[in-house]
Amino acid sequence: MLEILGATGRWIILILEFMMAAATLASYFNHPHWALRIWDFPRLQITMVAAILAAIYMIVFFKAGWIDWLLVACLLFTLGGQIYRIYPYTPVAPSPVERSDGADASATLRIVISNVLMKNKHYDRWIKVVTRENPDLILALETDRNWEKALEHLQETFPHSIRQAQSNTYGILLFSRLPLENSEVTFIVEEDVPSIHTDILLENGERIRFHGIHPRPPDPTSDKGSLTRDAEMVRMGKKVQGKDRPRIIAGDMNDVAWSKTTKLFLELSGLLDPRLGRGFYNTFPVHYPFLRFPLDHVFHSDSFRLIELRLLESVGSDHFPVLCHLSYEPRAKRSQPSPDAAAEDKEMARERLEKARQRK
Repeated sequence: MLEILGATGRWIILILEFMMAAATLASYFNHPHWALRIWDFPRLQITMVAAILAAIYMIVFFKAGWIDWLLVACLLFTLGGQIYRIYPYTPVAPSPVERSDGADASATLRIVISNVLMKNKHYDRWIKVVTRENPDLILALETDRNWEKALEHLQETFPHSIRQAQSNTYGILLFSRLPLENSEVTFIVEEDVPSIHTDILLENGERIRFHGIHPRPPDPTSDKGSLTRDAEMVRMGKKVQGKDRPRIIAGDMNDVAWSKTTKLFLELSGLLDPRLGRGFYNTFPVHYPFLRFPLDHVFHSDSFRLIELRLLESVGSDHFPVLCHLSYEPRAKRSQPSPDAAAEDKEMARERLEKARQRK
């Protein structure tokens, strides 16, 4: 009986290791089908599971047979493929965004972004957690009319706002302590998925362009897969490409920080990710720690340095809010080089947009 259980355990581990390797391979294909794109997400989880299973196998079952060495090869492929993508977000990797020292308070912007979860009724809890951080700007996503009504009194502290409440989980509200100008709500790819664009006037008179977005996630029920999400991010990247004005793009992008789409977006836009070299900052899902992914992002131009970046406590949503405190320092451009898209990446962006148009 013990021999049967041992043989069964051995084959279970082997099969799982081969599955981890197959998932790793699938994640490197650029096709937008959800069955491939879904493997962009659990890179950290796959790395941990593969390493633990391999350790058990080596201790209990390894006999130096051909299948054992095949498992070693699969393990090395899995670990190498996954670590290659997630390493830049570990604290041991270099960060392209410098820490600000001696920032001018009148040139800083303190932002909180939060997917509130539309069905979440913990309005007071959300307000308490967010407002005690004393933000200059609050971007609330997945907001319907009930949320808009519950947050109405924020106008006392944040007199400037842009509102597009919707009942389809893609509503978006922006509250600002600082003046807003040239504000607009647009629908970049889909007519029911809005985005916010506005100028923010800092206390020192500088003008920052801010974009709040919340693209639709990959859809397993549609042949579009991740096309609409990818197209929105690509269009935003191209929209700000080559622009000199300092800008910030933030929101729940329904994509992990290390995906090919996010990397392409950063290369097209020339924006920086302050998490690089600092950590994953996994925001979703709140209730399942092992399955968390970094879906909520703040990207900025090279004229900002970082003061603070952290997750806030749970607000009853399935996402943690994110606090990002930035300092506008034009001289930072000298030491913070912006990413640039290679020719093949620009071609990939063109193909994604063309496919999205064809699938409408």
